[in-house]
Amino acid sequence: MRAFFVSLFLIVTPAQAKSPLVAETTYSEIKRLSLEIVKMCPPKNCLVIGIGRSPIAITTFLDQLKPGSAINLPLSEFRHEFLSTADRKSVFDYFDRFLKDKVPTHAEKVLLVDYSQRGESIYSADKYFKEYLQYKKINKKVDSAVLYGFDHEERIYKTLKINDYHPYMLRVDDMTDYYSKLELEFYDDYAEYGEYNLNGMKKGLDPYKNGSNYYYFRKDIESFIKNDSRLAGDYARAQGTIAYPPASITPVDCFKVKLRKIFKL
Repeated sequence: MRAFFVSLFLIVTPAQAKSPLVAETTYSEIKRLSLEIVKMCPPKNCLVIGIGRSPIAITTFLDQLKPGSAINLPLSEFRHEFLSTADRKSVFDYFDRFLKDKVPTHAEKVLLVDYSQRGESIYSADKYFKEYLQYKKINKKVDSAVLYGFDHEERIYKTLKINDYHPYMLRVDDMTDYYSKLELEFYDDYAEYGEYNLNGMKKGLDPYKNGSNYYYFRKDIESFIKNDSRLAGDYARAQGTIAYPPASITPVDCFKVKLRKIFKL
């Protein structure tokens, strides 16, 4: 009898059912960053695409506010400055398969979002996604937003400057639980899809879904949203605010980054 109850306990309380959003500061930071992204990408004419597993909290939050306004594109370790003709075709075929019916016709713009420590993966994703749209003769503006932490700022700015790449920059508050979990890749296990890289594309495989883990993760965010009485007003104001456009990276910017690193500003 005792064994029965132990087994029942393990069934109804699996490890993946444990809430990943245990702190109010985690939700607050997800909300803050998401509303900044709304300013860059208003849902009435823009689609947010989270690159890989790390931005899953952002895309899930935004999709709960307006279904279909944000999706996740499985794309892991995508740091490829140059692709062969065959590999480029594999990437484009994957985009064709996965993005079919996911990009609304009213979306005049697409915003790619990723958490990055070097800036290389979001740069590669931006580059080949633009090439894909050009290849398919799809006329949509593409911008990018890089989520980053204080410790990686200098390295990311170097990548941006070398490649003459100008994304929006969103610094994650490194004093929050959300930042710690991003650094530990905690959300990878709760993402909608598992790890998926170029090898999978070349084999013609489709990304696998994280069924129960993502379900619990999504329910956690949903419960926070339902209890946030200020969210509706904050969301409306964000949609009416225009974000500053990305600017060119200058030597002065790089010098400011060094100063912030030295004095931890």
